[in-house]
Amino acid sequence: MLVQPLLDIDGSSGENRAVVRRLLEEVIEAESPRLLQIPGVVGVAEGEQGGRPCIVVYSSDGGSGAIPEEVGGYPVAVRHSGEIIAQ
Repeated sequence: MLVQPLLDIDGSSGENRAVVRRLLEEVIEAESPRLLQIPGVVGVAEGEQGGRPCIVVYSSDGGSGAIPEEVGGYPVAVRHSGEIIAQ
């Protein structure tokens, strides 16, 4: 899989950073429907954890054992958001 070697870059090259971002966006687009079906998950976004790209999963209940630690080669960071209500 192409994702893992790209995660080992130091981020100094704008071109490489753009490739990693695009791949992260593709993973989020493909996996969001599945993640959003997990009870308590109210949102999915891209983010950083320890200076590395990650998938941020927003949870209304602070996290669930069903949220995976990794998706598509990217670590998952769970953030407690509370309930999100569209206005």
